[in-house]
Amino acid sequence: MEVGYETGYCTMGAQLNKDGNSYFSTCQHIFYNDDPESRKLYNQDDDAAIGDVIESYCTYDFVVAEPINGHTPTYRLANPNGTLSDLTIVEQFTKNALHDKVANDEELTKRGVKTCETTGKIRSANGYIGPVDIGCGFRNHQVKWGKDDGDFDPGDSGSIVYQKVGSDQVAVAGTCNGWDPVNKYIVYGQSAYSIKNNKGYTYI
Repeated sequence: MEVGYETGYCTMGAQLNKDGNSYFSTCQHIFYNDDPESRKLYNQDDDAAIGDVIESYCTYDFVVAEPINGHTPTYRLANPNGTLSDLTIVEQFTKNALHDKVANDEELTKRGVKTCETTGKIRSANGYIGPVDIGCGFRNHQVKWGKDDGDFDPGDSGSIVYQKVGSDQVAVAGTCNGWDPVNKYIVYGQSAYSIKNNKGYTYI
C-alpha cells in the first residue's frame, strides 16, 4: 500500500462502516507530513488505486478511504500470503468485554504484512499514550497487548487486533498503531469501541 514516503508500506485495516456505506481503512501516521486526504490507497499487487482517502484522524490514528475502480471492502481477514482466509469479522468488543479479557489473562491476535500472525496477552482495555505525532492530541482508550519484539514491526501499522469467537469468526478489539513508548515491545492501538463512540465508524 502507498504511504507518505517512497519506500514504505503498511497493512490494510478492516472494513469500516458508517451510515450504510463501507470503506477501506488503515493508519493515519503512515502518511507522515503529507495530507492523507490528498492521497489514495494502493494494493501492492494492483497498479490501480483501490480507494480515495476522504477522512483522516490524527489522534485516533486512522483514515477512511472510499472504494474506487471496482474494489470492495470485505469482512474476511487476509492470510499472510495476501489471499482471503475463512476468518470473518462478526462483531467488535465493547470496553467492558475487553476489561473482562484483561482480568482473565486472555490473548489477542493480529495479522500484519511484516511479522505476519502474532498473538499476545491483552494488557489494557482503556490505556493511554501521550502525543505521538506533531499536531496529534493525547491518545486515550488504547488497547495494549503483547510483550515480545516479534509481535509488531513497522509495516504492520494499520492491521486490526482481534480474537476468535468461533471456528471461523472473529471480533475486533482495535487497531495496531505502534509500540508503547514507555513499556517496551507492548503494542498499542485505538480501540474499536472508541472509534465507534467518538467517530461513528464500526467494524460490523
